[in-house]
Amino acid sequence: MKNNRLSIGQMAKLNHTTLATLRLYDKMGLLSPAYTNPETGYRYYDVTQCATFHLIQNNKNLNMSLKDIKSILDQSDFHYLLDFYDKKMADLEKELAVLQQKRRTLKKIMEWTDFYQHRPPVGTFSLIYLPKRCLYTMPADRNYFQEDFGSFIYGLSKMETILQNTEFPMVYLYTAFVSMTKEDFLRGTYRAESLGIQVSDEYQSHPGVEVQGSGMKACIYFDDFTKVHEYLDKLRGCCE
Repeated sequence: MKNNRLSIGQMAKLNHTTLATLRLYDKMGLLSPAYTNPETGYRYYDVTQCATFHLIQNNKNLNMSLKDIKSILDQSDFHYLLDFYDKKMADLEKELAVLQQKRRTLKKIMEWTDFYQHRPPVGTFSLIYLPKRCLYTMPADRNYFQEDFGSFIYGLSKMETILQNTEFPMVYLYTAFVSMTKEDFLRGTYRAESLGIQVSDEYQSHPGVEVQGSGMKACIYFDDFTKVHEYLDKLRGCCE
């Protein structure tokens, strides 16, 4: 290095990068050699340009595009810079919210899988405690108790489409349910009243969501939808 000048090879080695990366930055106008030898035509970087290189890399680590980084370097305006980073911060907050939602969903899936693995034998009647839950429901447009399991899945698919057009970021179809009124259950008519899923507590004020209080619930376990009436009869008999 002479007079603080670095060849492209020296610049790459000093900053732990590649010649291809420096040539790309030069081509895009992000970081070009500061000096050209008039006799040889060789181009050299000034050692102080390492600071610009570090700035580029730091912004890349923040998932900014090279186009965005170039706009930062081209603008010598603190107001522009603050506004730019403020928008990026807002984008990052949205991404973080999505990641947190995915984390909660994974946790629920793991809890559900663990429960399913240790569920009681088919036909077991029990009383269990259920904590407060937030449920998104919509009126049933058909009586799923009188149809097959495919009809229930079809209804869930329609509900998923509706939810994807609202503010729900993801749908927990593994917490889906179909409900009936207490009166229909006690009469043994078994008529579907609503279709729904359990959602996160943060959506309790969302239209269509109702909060169901905690309490003891009567349950019976089965794994064949074609026998749903048989098990509902057994559950009703236990409750009586």
